[in-house]
Amino acid sequence: MTISVFTKRSRAVLNTLYPQQEGLTLIRHLLLERLGYSVSYIMMNQEEEINSDLEIQLLDDVMRLRNAEPLQYILGYAWFSELKISVDKNVLIPRPETEELVQFILCENFPSDAHLLDVCTGSGCIALAIKQSFPNFNISACDFSLEALLMAQKNGSDLNLDITWNWADVEENQWGSLSETQYDLVVSNPPYILKSEAISMHKNVLNHEPHIALFVEDSDPLIFYRRIVGFAMKNLKPNGQLWFEINESQGENVANLLENMFFQDVRIYHDLSGKDRFVFGRRR
Repeated sequence: MTISVFTKRSRAVLNTLYPQQEGLTLIRHLLLERLGYSVSYIMMNQEEEINSDLEIQLLDDVMRLRNAEPLQYILGYAWFSELKISVDKNVLIPRPETEELVQFILCENFPSDAHLLDVCTGSGCIALAIKQSFPNFNISACDFSLEALLMAQKNGSDLNLDITWNWADVEENQWGSLSETQYDLVVSNPPYILKSEAISMHKNVLNHEPHIALFVEDSDPLIFYRRIVGFAMKNLKPNGQLWFEINESQGENVANLLENMFFQDVRIYHDLSGKDRFVFGRRR
């Protein structure tokens, strides 16, 4: 089968689930990753025959895409801040918005030996991206999911980045030995999607990504933020920074939470789509 024939047949399979351009984009990404060719090479060599073993792999991949499985889970990895992050059904797929959060943090000034904590770390992408840029930082990360921590630990090992991985139950305020350290930065991308919002979500997210990392009860959408702010009040150094990724509908509420807990310089930042996406505060 040639590249052009594979593309045509795959588009026909995926058009029932994805808009035409989105389906084509998925197919092109799949070809790029599986064949290892550049975009220009693929475009200029549409009649090249695909190796028979790769053809079997690609056809299986398309069937999984047809079942709304995310491409990153099919490949087993996602790219995040130029790092190849392993992912599976136990961790969220890193989002471009979270890369923006990392970029905000990297522009801040910290001591050369700063202590950082990433709460609800999932795949470990935030902690690992910061460690890649600042190898002298002392970085810890925590999650409730043991499966997520195993994946994060694998990523740290694969990337040769030294992070201390910890179990914590943020919702129940169980922090263990993390409470024994004073931090220069606490950062978190916690669960923040309201359960009532699930109805509007694409099934490639709803049916495959871990709900424990996605959803909060409508009756208490800020539970993770309250717990983390309470922890930060005790465990951030004076002038230490707190950064959150947030639900776009909760910017003012999260900012007010920080101000009511006497954080200073509280600010809401937009993502590249212009939506409220990040909240910053500094401990007095």
